Amino acid sequence: MPNAKMFPFKEISVTYKDGTKVKLVGEELSWSLQYGPSQGYLPLLKKMREFQKHWHKPMYNDWDILFTSGSMEGCSKVFEMILEIGDSVMIQTPTYDGILNALRPLMPELIEVVQDEDGVIPENIMKICKNKQHNNKPLPKVSS
Repeated sequence: MPNAKMFPFKEISVTYKDGTKVKLVGEELSWSLQYGPSQGYLPLLKKMREFQKHWHKPMYNDWDILFTSGSMEGCSKVFEMILEIGDSVMIQTPTYDGILNALRPLMPELIEVVQDEDGVIPENIMKICKNKQHNNKPLPKVSS
């Protein structure tokens, strides 16, 4: 990690359009200029863990929080964790092309699931799964 004493800044001040002012000095400034833990900013992680415990009461003990730089990065990480090359994935049609781009490196078998004004049609999902089972093929791992 870079030596914080070598940073050329004493403070950084920012004023938002609504007039809100934010000033970073001392340890807070030094921390903001450093490479942080991969999991995210530790004080924010602590607050989010408290929030999850209070409001969502996770039902297992080894849960945790991870921040990503955006929703697509999060989706990509989930896909990489649970999919193998060539796995089946159910996607609703139409679907966001960012999801397709995130899936592309894993070369999945994409199975379209029709939707109506209320969302995906459950009977279509059942039909797809029964067809897979009938043909002795693995069930899809993901539905986006």
